Amino acid sequence: MVNFLKFPDNSQLSTTDDARLSRLEAAYPSSIAGHVTFSSSSLAVPATGSVTASGAIAPTGIQATGSTFAFVVQGNFAFTSDGASITIHWNGASGSKLLAIRRADGSNFSVQAGSMTVTGLTAGVQYGFSSFVAIAQPTMLSFVQGNVGQPQFAFSPSATPAMISEASRIQRLTTNERITEGLIFFTCNVGASGLGTGTYTGQSI
Repeated sequence: MVNFLKFPDNSQLSTTDDARLSRLEAAYPSSIAGHVTFSSSSLAVPATGSVTASGAIAPTGIQATGSTFAFVVQGNFAFTSDGASITIHWNGASGSKLLAIRRADGSNFSVQAGSMTVTGLTAGVQYGFSSFVAIAQPTMLSFVQGNVGQPQFAFSPSATPAMISEASRIQRLTTNERITEGLIFFTCNVGASGLGTGTYTGQSI
């Protein structure tokens, strides 16, 4: 029985669809003369235990090939500055809201409240910041290393496109979940300290 899944009339299905059905036939067993037979195929089916009882994909069941991104991120950052430093808040203070992560598989968790001060900055200059959480420690907020500041988590206007692209790559690793799409920006205040809200500019690469 050769090509029994092949459609003789190509108007019904495309060549690609026909090939997919053929691969499906090759990957799953069939019964021939009372014997279970596998056709030779390079297509691998999901391993036993790759899906949990709730229907979610088990973390070790299937190897990821693309980036991981939380389904919904609730909350927001706030920034304060004294002209030589920027403090990023995600602790509910200074206008910030606690960060809650909700995944498509129904799981959700809260990022541990906190703040971070980056010193050694220049008044009147706009700086970018790139944040994510590691899947292994989803309640701990992390920042991508930039090119200025102490600690060095700020991206200055002199940051090269390659540096910004690398920040985006780190956010998109299969071991990470990005909190923002690309960098968020804040301008270091001139003079007295003040309050600002992080803005999403869409400037991701």
